[in-house]
Amino acid sequence: MKEVIQISVSISLFIQPTKQVFWAIGSTFEVGLAYLILPRFGWRWLVFASAVPLVLFLFLLKFLPESPRYLVTANRLSEAEHIVQNMFRVNGVRPPEGRLTTSTVTVSFLSTA
Repeated sequence: MKEVIQISVSISLFIQPTKQVFWAIGSTFEVGLAYLILPRFGWRWLVFASAVPLVLFLFLLKFLPESPRYLVTANRLSEAEHIVQNMFRVNGVRPPEGRLTTSTVTVSFLSTA
């Protein structure tokens, strides 16, 4: 059992501090799921049950709109404006006047020296 704790701590070292709470919640959820499933059904059903949220997420990903920031940087301004207008409409907020513009900053990490 101590190996599980060591693995959990080792993985948490690579996760941003603001995201570590999600790792803790997910680990706790998985332990609870294992407690319920392993004794009755075995490890195969535990793996299947653990994969269900991922499959559900991948299915729902098709219905999520693209990020307006990405669309602006990809020079797809009309799509970005449509998504932003929809966001204002859904939230019941009046959009500010003006249009979306691009602001490009190029950063190079390659050294010529």
